[in-house]
Amino acid sequence: AANPGGPNVAESLDASTTLLPNSFSPNPAAGGYYLGPLVYLKKKYPNAVLHTGALIANYGSAETIWSGEKAAMEHSGYDVVYDPTFPTSQTDFTQNVIAMKNAGVKILFIEQMPENYAAGVVKALNQQDFHPVLVVGASTYSQALVPDSGGAAAIDGTYLEQPTALYLGEDAKTVPAVATFLRWVQKASPGFKADYYTLAGWLSTEVFVQALQAAGVHPSRGSVLQALRKITSFSAGYLIGTGNPSAKTPTNCYVMAQIENGQFQRVDDSPVNGPTHGFRCDQPYFYPPS
Repeated sequence: AANPGGPNVAESLDASTTLLPNSFSPNPAAGGYYLGPLVYLKKKYPNAVLHTGALIANYGSAETIWSGEKAAMEHSGYDVVYDPTFPTSQTDFTQNVIAMKNAGVKILFIEQMPENYAAGVVKALNQQDFHPVLVVGASTYSQALVPDSGGAAAIDGTYLEQPTALYLGEDAKTVPAVATFLRWVQKASPGFKADYYTLAGWLSTEVFVQALQAAGVHPSRGSVLQALRKITSFSAGYLIGTGNPSAKTPTNCYVMAQIENGQFQRVDDSPVNGPTHGFRCDQPYFYPPS
């Protein structure tokens, strides 16, 4: 904000940074939520969404994203009956599980927490023999989630919704950009297990490089900024649903997957060789009235 002549290319987690004229994000934070996954789950579980629960880490970005998602849920006919925040020092979720069980929760969204917290929630759910429909998201998608949760039997059936391809390797054979991403992660850090934060860095760099290439043989901050303003469609080879970094418009496209036999597998998604390149783009992005 203090240096508007310098480009900031990063996945901003708050709307105020996203809206700066020199900020460009591969996945802009727009304060709302894409409706597609919510409509999908409502069609499958019309009664369960009237008893919705969520757990949200008490740090700013998670709370901001949840605020937009909750507004989108209420717009879509969900009734959220339990949605406390929890401190990032928390490791035992037994009391939360007991409380949500008493509240009658039938579908539980734990998208706004990293994998290690989500695994703790899954363990507590199983210890209490409480099994609502479980939904995880981009920050939860991790190779460590299944083993840390207690194995396939503990978490099979869980849904994943996110605006990206299955970039941990499940889509490597059908989405060339996934294979490229994973190959370079291993070149940079052999043995490293990628996660969403890794992907966010990759996507941000790809936006920047695209602008740098367009800025000519003698690029400057000004020419890179001009080039960034011309990037009106970005998908990184369909690693992420198509959005508009210049207009700060997020994608409305998403992928649905489910954990089966301990593996993330796409469910009901469009074919990768189809017009939406494996993404479902059947609902708009919801912007809260405020």
